[in-house]
Amino acid sequence: MAPRVGFKEYMEARYYRGFQIPSHETIARDCVQSMKYLCISAHFIDNNWELHKKIIGFSPLTSDNGEEIGRVVEKCLLDWEISSVLTISTGSASLYDATIDYLRTRLVNKVLDGKFLHLKCIIDFINDLVKDGLKLYPESVARVREAVRYVRGSPARVELLKKCSRERSGEFGDFAKENFMKTTSF
Repeated sequence: MAPRVGFKEYMEARYYRGFQIPSHETIARDCVQSMKYLCISAHFIDNNWELHKKIIGFSPLTSDNGEEIGRVVEKCLLDWEISSVLTISTGSASLYDATIDYLRTRLVNKVLDGKFLHLKCIIDFINDLVKDGLKLYPESVARVREAVRYVRGSPARVELLKKCSRERSGEFGDFAKENFMKTTSF
């Protein structure tokens, strides 16, 4: 069964018969209108020790209230008859703290009394780390960005850069190992 067919059947069973998958234009218009959605995905290991990743909920958000978001998550979990959750990973927005506080009182988590129920998304952590690091050297970052704009400004310059890179790859690799890989701090 094709994924689109399965999704359509799911939506018809869950909401109403005759559900039409929105067009790209409709989705783009909704996104431009700043509609906010919550996508809930579950990661679990089955009895054969195979990892599965499934989207179990996709809901429009009508509020930035953490408790209301918690209710949306709770309803999704109840709909799927999920009562025990090990961790929930979220973005870094402070409203998720209220969401987790709400869920902490409603979910079963037997691992260390739910100490690790809330894990902030590692991508957000790394993104914040890189942003802070780039702020330390604004002049250098500006120079690199200007050099990239210059090279990308002409297909001939892009090809010349690729050619030089291929010709010098061995030399640069040795140079990088000797000068950059041994340093422990930037």
